[in-house]
Amino acid sequence: MDSINDRFSEYLTYLIDKRGLPSASADSLANYIYFGREPGGFMTAVLENDLVGSFSRADDQNINLMYMYAQIMYMDVPVVCRGSREVVREWMTGGGMAKREAEQ
Repeated sequence: MDSINDRFSEYLTYLIDKRGLPSASADSLANYIYFGREPGGFMTAVLENDLVGSFSRADDQNINLMYMYAQIMYMDVPVVCRGSREVVREWMTGGGMAKREAEQ
């Protein structure tokens, strides 16, 4: 089985190369999913399913990628770590995939 760091690197590369996310946004999302690290305000709003917050916090590059973010949330982000403020907070407190896998 690949290590969590290997899977993190693969996911990060996927988000940048296949999905076309800016590297800073991809890094923020991957670190949140795998390690429970708090993303910035824009990514937090996206993860919390906060449409108005997402648009109001998006920079010029990310605002043009909002449709892509919707696809990524639906297809590439585990449902257990997205969708509401409470779910996002619990995921960060819980330490992301790395901590959950270590406890198994």
